[in-house]
Amino acid sequence: MARLIVEVVTAEWKFADLVYELLMYVSVTMPDTGNSVTGLTVKNFRLSAPLGFIRDFNISRCCENKWETENVEPSGCYELFLSQRVLQESTSGQIPERIKWVKGEIYPFGLQARVFDTYKGKVIHQGQTVIAIESLGN
Repeated sequence: MARLIVEVVTAEWKFADLVYELLMYVSVTMPDTGNSVTGLTVKNFRLSAPLGFIRDFNISRCCENKWETENVEPSGCYELFLSQRVLQESTSGQIPERIKWVKGEIYPFGLQARVFDTYKGKVIHQGQTVIAIESLGN
């Protein structure tokens, strides 16, 4: 198993905000070659958070960007959209609704990227990093 290089920065914008979502921008590369790890989806990423015992943090969307100028070659750089729900026992079986992020609050996360064997479904490469993201809106 090879360790992936996972780098992440905030992708929050000061002049625009997506309600109910925090954004992070992630680069995933192979350590031996420096090649981009392309084709990852939501299933390839996992979150860890200190408030994970009372909030359900999840990656709601994952979009891989392309290299400029023709915008056709995958880059191994991904926009991850994070949402949260309050964990609560529900006798009705309903999923709790998403809740807003607190403006100005700083949220720490651990992010893990994993690559699976396409035939066996086992993890063959993985890496992780941490980030603190400040919510700039809702």
